Amino acid sequence: MLRGFVYIVAAALMMVSCGGRQTQYATASHPVDLRTITIDNESAERGVSDTLRLGRLHSGEVIAKTIRVKNESDEPVVFTRHYVSCGCLSVQYDRKPIAKGQSGDINIKFDSRTMNGLQLKTLVLYFAEKGRPMRIFVEAEVE
Repeated sequence: MLRGFVYIVAAALMMVSCGGRQTQYATASHPVDLRTITIDNESAERGVSDTLRLGRLHSGEVIAKTIRVKNESDEPVVFTRHYVSCGCLSVQYDRKPIAKGQSGDINIKFDSRTMNGLQLKTLVLYFAEKGRPMRIFVEAEVE
């Protein structure tokens, strides 16, 4: 009887002590924070770069993030086309003009299947009649 009690106490202690050390992985079911990139006259001409850090993922996880683009330039901003450095990135955005003071969303999906280690992928969005494109680097550590 004492032996059974010791096993129960040991099991309870193990469950309690392990619970605080769980690693939090980013998955599509976790809350997503909305990142905002502001485009003004200068950044529309010289280009915009930003890094989207996805954190630690298990191989096979798919992460969806949204980037909000706010137009503070004097002219409407229109994304006409895009380039992704890997088939693991998919992107959706509205091709309608974003008027001055308005915002538009870019939805990015990263699929980590068949990946392992540190990943750095590139998304390039081209403006209609503007200078340099907007570059978004997508970074993830896949285990």
